[in-house]
Amino acid sequence: MPRKISQKRTQISSFPLFKELPLELRNQIWIFSLLGPRIVALQEYYQPASKVPQHHSTRVSLTRETSLNSSTIHKNDQEGVLVVKSQSSIPAIYFVCHESRAVFEQFYKRLFKINSSPGTWINISTDILYFLQDLIYA
Repeated sequence: MPRKISQKRTQISSFPLFKELPLELRNQIWIFSLLGPRIVALQEYYQPASKVPQHHSTRVSLTRETSLNSSTIHKNDQEGVLVVKSQSSIPAIYFVCHESRAVFEQFYKRLFKINSSPGTWINISTDILYFLQDLIYA
């Protein structure tokens, strides 16, 4: 009669030898930890020119079709800035360490950064951008 072998599973909460691995292997591990394709919902906000500080160099006069980062629109003959925001969170790998952040920034780019808006981190190769239809007037 076969004997049952009791296997006790232990969960590892840390791996202190990770920093001893070769850099190439650590970078591959960080790459494998990146998220797969995401659907990033984006919302456009109209911000009146009076709320945009004059000293900000990002206050520009471009049409919506000209730039992914910012554009100027008109509402009731009042100039304003169109800001694009997202509720998508930044992937956790960004916050782990300098090394993981460097790998993250090879794949993700920060877009739609203007004035006080932090922008949205997007992987151009894999993420799907979904623009919500309604324009919100701030």
